Order: sequence, then structure tokens, then C-alpha cells
Amino acid sequence: MKTKIHKNGFTMIELLVVISVIVLLTALVIIAVTQVRIKANNSRIKSDMDQLRKQAEVTYVANGMANYCIGTGNSCFDLTNSEVKQLSDDIDIRNGTNGVPTLNKNEGAFCIDAVLADDSKMCYDSTGKQTYGPKIGTAGTCNTTVVCQ
Repeated sequence: MKTKIHKNGFTMIELLVVISVIVLLTALVIIAVTQVRIKANNSRIKSDMDQLRKQAEVTYVANGMANYCIGTGNSCFDLTNSEVKQLSDDIDIRNGTNGVPTLNKNEGAFCIDAVLADDSKMCYDSTGKQTYGPKIGTAGTCNTTVVCQ
């Protein structure tokens, strides 16, 4: 009489299939988390840019509606102001060190632009205009007349 032999355990094929499924799911989770992190950094940069815009408006009022910036020349980040320095450094960190934002001004106008974490660009100006642009091109940057393009 023949008896059936029962083997306990999994075959090699079954183990490979399970491992493959686990690797695939892990890859999908990593991709999703990376996208969420980029979006979170973009939101933080946008918030920091808005704070810089507000700081420029406060400076304008404090200067008797005569000037938006404390600094000299076209670059008017007053890095001795701890809030401005902290916001500028935070943007630099969050955008993967694509650079600190630039704040340009003339007598009665200012324009702030920065690179976002996804390499796109954003811009705020004193008229209240806010623009976004792709990695390539001038959209989302300040132009020579201190207005967002």
C-alpha cells in the first residue's frame, strides 16, 4: 500500500512570489511618500514666501510708506533681522538648497522669487500678484521692473 507523503512548508516558487509582492508594495510606498514630502516642502516654502512678503509690507509701513526694504541695492534682505534670516534659510533647506529667495526692489515696489522643492518657481510682488512657473523659462520670477512674470 502506498502512502502519501505530506511535506510541510512552502515551495521555492511560493516564497519568491511572496517576496516579489512585498518588494513591489514597498517600492510603491516609497514613491508615494517621496511625492508627499515634496508637496509638504512646497507648502512650507509658499508659507515662508508669504511671511517674507508680509515682512516687506511691515517694513514699508515702518519706513513711512517710502521704502520696502531695509537693505541696500537690489538685494534687500536684512539678514540681521532674525525672522528674515530664518525664513530665508528655511526656504534654502526645503528646496533642496536650490538657493535662497531673491528680493528685488525699487523706490516703491518689491518682488520675491524662489525655487520650490519640485524645481518649479514662484513669485510674489508688491501689487499682490503671485505667479508660478516651470523649471525652465522666466515664469514665476521677478523681471527688471520688479514685477512677477
